[in-house]
Amino acid sequence: MALPLSVFEAVKQIPSVEVALRYLPGLELRQRGNRYIGRCPFHQDRMPSFVIFPDGGWRCFGCQAGGDQVELVARALNLRPLEAARTIAQDFGLQVDNQPLTPEARKRAKDVQFLREQERVLRKQADTTYFLLAHCFQIISQRLSEDYLNYKDLETTAMVIEQVLDELQSDDTERQKAALKYFAEWCQHE
Repeated sequence: MALPLSVFEAVKQIPSVEVALRYLPGLELRQRGNRYIGRCPFHQDRMPSFVIFPDGGWRCFGCQAGGDQVELVARALNLRPLEAARTIAQDFGLQVDNQPLTPEARKRAKDVQFLREQERVLRKQADTTYFLLAHCFQIISQRLSEDYLNYKDLETTAMVIEQVLDELQSDDTERQKAALKYFAEWCQHE
Protein backbone atom coordinates (compact mmCIF):
# COMPACT_ATOMS: atom_id res chain seq x y z
CA MET A 1 0.00 0.00 0.00
CA ALA A 2 1.36 3.41 -0.98
CA LEU A 3 1.91 6.01 1.69
CA PRO A 4 -0.34 9.08 1.53
CA LEU A 5 1.18 12.07 -0.24
CA SER A 6 2.05 15.28 1.54
CA VAL A 7 -0.76 17.77 1.21
CA PHE A 8 1.31 19.98 -1.12
CA GLU A 9 2.18 17.06 -3.41
CA ALA A 10 -1.41 15.89 -3.47
CA VAL A 11 -2.95 19.19 -4.55
CA LYS A 12 -0.56 19.42 -7.51
CA GLN A 13 -2.54 16.55 -9.04
CA ILE A 14 -5.64 18.72 -9.37
CA PRO A 15 -5.80 20.93 -12.48
CA SER A 16 -5.40 24.59 -11.57
CA VAL A 17 -8.40 25.48 -13.70
CA GLU A 18 -10.65 23.29 -11.52
CA VAL A 19 -9.20 24.82 -8.35
CA ALA A 20 -9.64 28.38 -9.66
CA LEU A 21 -13.23 27.81 -10.73
CA ARG A 22 -14.12 26.22 -7.39
CA TYR A 23 -12.68 28.92 -5.12
CA LEU A 24 -13.21 32.00 -7.25
CA PRO A 25 -16.96 32.21 -7.86
CA GLY A 26 -17.82 34.26 -10.91
CA LEU A 27 -14.43 33.75 -12.54
CA GLU A 28 -14.87 33.32 -16.27
CA LEU A 29 -12.04 31.66 -18.15
CA ARG A 30 -11.50 31.14 -21.86
CA GLN A 31 -9.08 28.64 -23.27
CA ARG A 32 -6.38 30.11 -25.52
CA GLY A 33 -4.15 27.36 -26.81
CA ASN A 34 -2.98 25.48 -23.74
CA ARG A 35 -3.62 28.42 -21.38
CA TYR A 36 -6.75 29.81 -19.77
CA ILE A 37 -7.31 33.55 -19.52
CA GLY A 38 -9.79 35.77 -17.73
CA ARG A 39 -10.19 38.93 -15.71
CA CYS A 40 -8.20 38.89 -12.49
CA PRO A 41 -10.36 38.32 -9.42
CA PHE A 42 -7.89 40.16 -7.18
CA HIS A 43 -8.16 43.67 -8.65
CA GLN A 44 -10.41 45.73 -10.91
CA ASP A 45 -9.38 44.18 -14.20
CA ARG A 46 -10.96 45.67 -17.31
CA MET A 47 -9.05 43.51 -19.77
CA PRO A 48 -8.23 39.82 -19.19
CA SER A 49 -4.79 39.70 -17.60
CA PHE A 50 -5.20 36.58 -15.43
CA VAL A 51 -3.58 33.48 -16.98
CA ILE A 52 -3.51 29.85 -15.86
CA PHE A 53 -0.60 27.99 -17.44
CA PRO A 54 -0.46 24.29 -18.38
CA ASP A 55 2.13 23.59 -15.65
CA GLY A 56 -0.42 24.52 -12.97
CA GLY A 57 0.90 28.00 -12.29
CA TRP A 58 -1.09 31.21 -12.62
CA ARG A 59 -0.22 34.85 -13.03
CA CYS A 60 -1.92 38.19 -13.36
CA PHE A 61 -0.02 40.49 -15.67
CA GLY A 62 -1.96 43.44 -14.26
CA CYS A 63 -1.32 43.18 -10.51
CA GLN A 64 1.70 40.83 -10.82
CA ALA A 65 0.21 38.25 -8.43
CA GLY A 66 0.95 34.63 -9.22
CA GLY A 67 1.90 31.21 -7.99
CA ASP A 68 0.44 27.72 -7.83
CA GLN A 69 -2.94 26.30 -6.78
CA VAL A 70 -2.12 26.65 -3.08
CA GLU A 71 -1.14 30.31 -3.44
CA LEU A 72 -4.31 30.97 -5.43
CA VAL A 73 -6.56 29.54 -2.71
CA ALA A 74 -4.51 31.13 0.07
CA ARG A 75 -5.00 34.52 -1.56
CA ALA A 76 -8.67 33.96 -2.42
CA LEU A 77 -9.64 32.74 1.05
CA ASN A 78 -7.05 34.72 3.05
CA LEU A 79 -5.41 31.57 4.43
CA ARG A 80 -1.88 30.47 5.21
CA PRO A 81 -0.45 28.14 2.53
CA LEU A 82 -0.75 25.02 4.69
CA GLU A 83 -4.39 25.82 5.51
CA ALA A 84 -5.09 26.46 1.82
CA ALA A 85 -3.49 23.16 0.79
CA ARG A 86 -5.47 21.26 3.41
CA THR A 87 -8.69 22.97 2.28
CA ILE A 88 -8.07 21.96 -1.33
CA ALA A 89 -7.23 18.39 -0.34
CA GLN A 90 -10.33 18.06 1.81
CA ASP A 91 -12.67 19.65 -0.75
CA PHE A 92 -11.35 17.44 -3.57
CA GLY A 93 -11.37 14.29 -1.42
CA LEU A 94 -7.64 13.62 -1.47
CA GLN A 95 -5.95 11.34 1.05
CA VAL A 96 -2.98 13.18 2.51
CA ASP A 97 -0.47 12.90 5.31
CA ASN A 98 -1.52 15.52 7.90
CA GLN A 99 1.38 14.86 10.25
CA PRO A 100 3.32 17.92 11.45
CA LEU A 101 6.25 18.85 9.26
CA THR A 102 9.64 17.46 10.20
CA PRO A 103 12.57 19.88 10.51
CA GLU A 104 13.85 18.62 7.12
CA ALA A 105 10.46 19.22 5.52
CA ARG A 106 10.32 22.73 7.01
CA LYS A 107 13.77 23.48 5.57
CA ARG A 108 12.70 22.14 2.15
CA ALA A 109 9.55 24.27 2.31
CA LYS A 110 11.61 27.37 3.14
CA ASP A 111 14.01 26.57 0.31
CA VAL A 112 11.12 26.18 -2.13
CA GLN A 113 9.59 29.44 -0.91
CA PHE A 114 12.94 31.21 -1.39
CA LEU A 115 13.25 29.82 -4.94
CA ARG A 116 9.68 30.90 -5.77
CA GLU A 117 10.44 34.41 -4.55
CA GLN A 118 13.57 34.51 -6.70
CA GLU A 119 11.54 33.33 -9.70
CA ARG A 120 8.88 35.97 -9.01
CA VAL A 121 11.52 38.72 -8.90
CA LEU A 122 13.10 37.39 -12.11
CA ARG A 123 9.70 37.25 -13.85
CA LYS A 124 8.95 40.83 -12.85
CA GLN A 125 12.35 42.03 -14.01
CA ALA A 126 12.06 40.11 -17.29
CA ASP A 127 8.53 41.45 -17.92
CA THR A 128 9.53 45.05 -17.20
CA THR A 129 12.64 44.78 -19.35
CA TYR A 130 10.68 43.12 -22.15
CA PHE A 131 8.07 45.89 -22.14
CA LEU A 132 10.69 48.65 -22.27
CA LEU A 133 12.85 46.93 -24.90
CA ALA A 134 9.85 46.15 -27.10
CA HIS A 135 8.96 49.83 -27.06
CA CYS A 136 12.57 50.82 -27.88
CA PHE A 137 12.73 48.23 -30.65
CA GLN A 138 9.54 49.62 -32.18
CA ILE A 139 10.91 53.17 -32.17
CA ILE A 140 14.30 52.13 -33.57
CA SER A 141 12.69 50.03 -36.30
CA GLN A 142 10.47 52.93 -37.27
CA ARG A 143 13.44 55.32 -37.46
CA LEU A 144 15.44 52.84 -39.54
CA SER A 145 12.59 52.38 -41.99
CA GLU A 146 11.99 56.14 -42.32
CA ASP A 147 15.57 57.38 -42.64
CA TYR A 148 18.10 54.56 -42.71
CA LEU A 149 21.11 56.72 -43.62
CA ASN A 150 20.75 58.99 -40.59
CA TYR A 151 19.98 56.14 -38.18
CA LYS A 152 22.03 53.23 -39.55
CA ASP A 153 24.20 53.23 -36.40
CA LEU A 154 21.10 51.96 -34.57
CA GLU A 155 21.00 48.77 -36.65
CA THR A 156 23.30 46.89 -34.25
CA THR A 157 21.28 48.11 -31.29
CA ALA A 158 18.09 46.83 -32.94
CA MET A 159 19.67 43.42 -33.54
CA VAL A 160 20.83 43.15 -29.91
CA ILE A 161 17.43 44.21 -28.58
CA GLU A 162 15.66 41.72 -30.87
CA GLN A 163 17.91 38.91 -29.63
CA VAL A 164 17.29 39.84 -25.99
CA LEU A 165 13.51 40.05 -26.60
CA ASP A 166 13.55 36.54 -28.07
CA GLU A 167 15.38 35.17 -25.02
CA LEU A 168 13.08 36.95 -22.57
CA GLN A 169 10.10 35.20 -24.18
CA SER A 170 11.60 31.82 -23.32
CA ASP A 171 10.09 29.75 -20.52
CA ASP A 172 13.64 28.82 -19.48
CA THR A 173 14.61 31.01 -16.52
CA GLU A 174 18.32 30.40 -17.13
CA ARG A 175 17.98 31.83 -20.65
CA GLN A 176 16.07 34.82 -19.25
CA LYS A 177 18.78 35.44 -16.63
CA ALA A 178 21.50 35.18 -19.26
CA ALA A 179 19.65 37.62 -21.54
CA LEU A 180 19.22 40.17 -18.75
CA LYS A 181 22.89 39.84 -17.79
CA TYR A 182 24.03 40.09 -21.41
CA PHE A 183 21.94 43.21 -22.04
CA ALA A 184 23.16 44.90 -18.84
CA GLU A 185 26.78 44.23 -19.83
CA TRP A 186 26.13 45.35 -23.41
CA CYS A 187 24.64 48.62 -22.15
CA GLN A 188 27.73 49.30 -20.03
CA HIS A 189 30.02 48.94 -23.05
CA GLU A 190 27.95 51.04 -25.41
